[in-house]
Amino acid sequence: MRIGWLAAGLFLFLTIGPANAHRVHEAVTEIRFNERTSEVEIVHRLFAHDLEFAMVEAGMSEDTVPGSSEWNAAADDFLSAAFSFGMNGEIREPDFVGLELEGRFVWAYYVVPAQEAYSEVAVDNRLMMSSFEDQANLTNVFFGETVRTASQTPQNADWAILTP
Repeated sequence: MRIGWLAAGLFLFLTIGPANAHRVHEAVTEIRFNERTSEVEIVHRLFAHDLEFAMVEAGMSEDTVPGSSEWNAAADDFLSAAFSFGMNGEIREPDFVGLELEGRFVWAYYVVPAQEAYSEVAVDNRLMMSSFEDQANLTNVFFGETVRTASQTPQNADWAILTP
């Protein structure tokens, strides 16, 4: 029964969502430990229009071409200032890997070198909260097969501590 409701909800999201255009301000972040590379991988999925608007509001020229090296550097600066990450009780600075523009989304990739998988993750995900009072950010942290989610908004923007 639950699978049927899940499938119906997914169908509605995929079919009705595009018809409603872009009405919400949200970002989704995924955090995973990659055993092969010994890195924590952090991926932000953002609406391109929202990111560009927020970057211009923060001082980037409107004439900056999306996808250019100047735009990518500005995006990294903007995103790095709004997202903080910690693991196993230690704040870590993610290293910027790059961006992908895909339709209406921007995918931003970061890594953190790690000798072992984390047992605790702390996130302060304020992506675009300075630009949109209704911004909602979801951070999904993968602990093997277990996923824990933090939901942060301008009204609830404290550090979230996630454990398996």
